[in-house]
Amino acid sequence: MRQRVHELKGRVAIRKGNWKGVRYQVAVDPKSPLELYDLAADPKEERNIASQHPEVVAELDALIRNARTVSPIEKFNFPKTQNEPASARAHEK
Repeated sequence: MRQRVHELKGRVAIRKGNWKGVRYQVAVDPKSPLELYDLAADPKEERNIASQHPEVVAELDALIRNARTVSPIEKFNFPKTQNEPASARAHEK
């Protein structure tokens, strides 16, 4: 599951198994750090454990970057990053 939310300056979330990665304020800083939560041990997402699991952070970050699609509604598109794959820009003119 992957989702983008345009509220609060944008956020991106992805879940894989018990892991949930969340990046906040992507409309302001597309390279903001990915927070990581183990939903089995921390269902309220109170403890960011990204520094303890850099390999999981890297995997979820790659999944987010490769899954991006452009909205036909321009105001819903967050700023692009230099590392964004060309497939994420496929709908742009």
